[in-house]
Amino acid sequence: MCYYIFTLGDISQHFNKKDFLCRCGQCDSEYYRIHLGLLGALEAIGGNFRRTVNVLAGYLCEKEVVRRGSGVKSVHRQGRAAHIRVDGVKLQDVYKFVETLSELRGIGLDMEQGYVHVDTRREDRSLWVKEGGRHIPLTDDLRSRHGLA
Repeated sequence: MCYYIFTLGDISQHFNKKDFLCRCGQCDSEYYRIHLGLLGALEAIGGNFRRTVNVLAGYLCEKEVVRRGSGVKSVHRQGRAAHIRVDGVKLQDVYKFVETLSELRGIGLDMEQGYVHVDTRREDRSLWVKEGGRHIPLTDDLRSRHGLA
């Protein structure tokens, strides 16, 4: 596995440590891990759209993943996940592009909160939409309803 453990400053051409810090306000996330495959995918997303990729959530501390109901094995806790938006690009277009990136194994759309979830999980690929606080596996009907066809 390729990880960097960061303590300060820039971590790639377009991302800084602060982009991935846990934002719970309760922890001291001085040290955290970011999977290099995730970082590379985020750079590819920005490069494709020639726009800034905003990381709304990256690494999450143990308390925060439990608070969110994700469990301690969360891909955010492992440094393998991010919730993103791309400046000036519809979430549906971001979602459709990230589906083309093979290193991204988990891809979700949350229209209510306004982000696309991307991750480099080890398991089989999982595509979903979030509705009413629940992750629902992506079907052809949901793909059509959410403008992902």
